[in-house]
Amino acid sequence: EVGASAGQFLAHLDGQCARRCAIELDRDCCKFMASDDIEVDHNFLAASKFAKTRFDIVVSFQVIEHTEDPIGFLRDIRNVLKPNGYAFVELPNLRDHLLSVWNLKEYRDFFFHSDHNFYFTKKSLVMVAEKAEFSDIEIRFVQDYNLVSTINWLFNRVPQSTCHPGLSRINLAGENRDIASWLSKRLNNLSDEY
Repeated sequence: EVGASAGQFLAHLDGQCARRCAIELDRDCCKFMASDDIEVDHNFLAASKFAKTRFDIVVSFQVIEHTEDPIGFLRDIRNVLKPNGYAFVELPNLRDHLLSVWNLKEYRDFFFHSDHNFYFTKKSLVMVAEKAEFSDIEIRFVQDYNLVSTINWLFNRVPQSTCHPGLSRINLAGENRDIASWLSKRLNNLSDEY
């Protein structure tokens, strides 16, 4: 994983793959991951101990938008992939529904910030990937946050206090468990379609 933070994703792969390797610039995060038997390097990928290794799969979540050179970032990933290997790169979508459908000013202020050097659409991401010499590019748009998160933004115009309710299955509480369960189930179905 490139930009692994404290290894939250890699922790889920324990026992599921031959090796778990991480690039993370934060040395404290590297120490934490190393204590969980994750191979780590605190250098950029091209300068890391993994630079000459070939992987079946390389992942990166919410990192490319922070880089100074997204083409070089993707090229470095491509360079460590085995032939027919896969790269999975997650990033914010410039056509996010809260911007493109509802154009919420408050969400726009939240979404666009100085930590992000780039924002991508499907077209611009394909162009960057092609310049990094990727082929067979497939882009899928996935809504990470559930419908409750969107409803919260539409009604309250602020993010939820933590990310957990928006990233979890909807499970409403209430004195009448039958009604709460019924509504939770329907909201989850609608959220899945969303």
